[in-house]
Amino acid sequence: MKPERNSQTNSSQLEILQSKISELNLELEETKIINQSMWSLLVEITNRLQMSSSAIKAAVSSLLDHDIFWDGSTQHELMEIIDNSADQVSNQIILLSLTFRSEANDLEMRLEPYEIQEIFISAFDTLGKEYPGLELNIDMPSDGNLILVDYKYLTVALELLFDVITASQPFLSRLKVIARETHANWQIDIYGINDDIADFIGKISSCVDDELIKDIRLLATNKLKLFVVCNIFSLQEIQIESLNTEENGSGVRLILPLAKKT
Repeated sequence: MKPERNSQTNSSQLEILQSKISELNLELEETKIINQSMWSLLVEITNRLQMSSSAIKAAVSSLLDHDIFWDGSTQHELMEIIDNSADQVSNQIILLSLTFRSEANDLEMRLEPYEIQEIFISAFDTLGKEYPGLELNIDMPSDGNLILVDYKYLTVALELLFDVITASQPFLSRLKVIARETHANWQIDIYGINDDIADFIGKISSCVDDELIKDIRLLATNKLKLFVVCNIFSLQEIQIESLNTEENGSGVRLILPLAKKT
């Protein structure tokens, strides 16, 4: 009987070993995908930084060219180019920092009351400048209760979210935005997103990292951006869900908590 017991023991140990090897292979594959995603995002950020720095250099060189007299309107346009490009440089550096800090679970939010109009109108303005052919139809009340958020991180998260939406739909021509306040929160509905992307984005609040990594519907860089968005939203108790209505089609809804009245 001893040889039979030894055989059973060896067989059990072999199964355990094979299971551990399988788990290690999965972890290795996920690590490989994450590293590839990080590298792809780093390349994208580098390209954007180069484009922004080139735009700043060209505008500054034009302003400093003493052989050309620029009228006030042209000078203003050149200064806007410098200002917008400097903002892009800052945002890309913040994105890089946020990505690595999200990986290390090292994000800390400073939640303060803000007007929702200030944050979202600024985000839509930036989106309109980056995609001048994109029609934005915005229905947002001019007043209302404040929201409790981290202004800097929420602004970056919104820019990343719009980056993913526009990058995933090359022929996107129109977004419709409807904002309304309830007794407990603000709800921002964004329509004009195709079904697959809206469905994917709507699940990021509840998905775990490996599900996000394995999903094949988005490019690696967009998955990494959504990973950062998911972390920022979670730490600010902001929810996101997919929508599909007969009137407006598919989209996503952002649900932001109200600041408590004092």
